Formats: sequence, C-alpha cells, structure tokens
Amino acid sequence: MIHFLGDCSVECPCLSQKKYDECCEPLHKGEKVAKTAEDLMRSRYAAFVKNEIEYVISTHHPETRGSVDPKEIEEWSKNSDWQGLEILGTQNGETNDEEGVVDFVAHYELDGE
Repeated sequence: MIHFLGDCSVECPCLSQKKYDECCEPLHKGEKVAKTAEDLMRSRYAAFVKNEIEYVISTHHPETRGSVDPKEIEEWSKNSDWQGLEILGTQNGETNDEEGVVDFVAHYELDGE
C-alpha cells in the first residue's frame, strides 16, 4: 500500500521513480505542462492522490470539463486509498503528436472495494 503525504522529497505518486517536486508537482502548480500523453495521465493520477482537484478539472477534455462535479471529484480523491498506477501501453501521444491514447489501470480502494 502506498501513502503520500505533503513531503515533496518523496517518490511521486505517479510511480515514475522521480521525486514529486521534480515530476508532477510542477505540472500541478502550473509551472510546466505535460509533454506527452503518458506524462499527462501520470500527472492526473498523481493529482487524484494529492487532491489537486483544480488540476484534474483543468486537464479534462474541454468538451467534458463542464459536466464534472468538483465536489464529487474531491470526495472521491480524499476518500480513496490510492494504491498505484500501471501504464499498459500508449499509442501516439509523443511530444509532436496532436493526440494520444494511454491504456492504464489506476488501483485504489474506496469503501472496502
């Protein structure tokens, strides 16, 4: 089981093997943008773990952004026990691509399930 506190010197929740302050935190703070689709997926997962709800919403596709409920996302984020992220594969989504697909599994427990 993985637990992440406020310490930025710990491993990033996205499991990139980097420290949070060198990996997803600059994206969450708006200091950088994700360069690849996988980077974006990892940063979104880390945002759920770190309860960075504004980042989660701002990185939703513009067509669906208005349909998400920030309070619902925040409750899910806070009440889940985030246990890891597996990247299964990617299609396109590299630095020069307009689009990309990331197949992933986000492991978490909520209400005992």
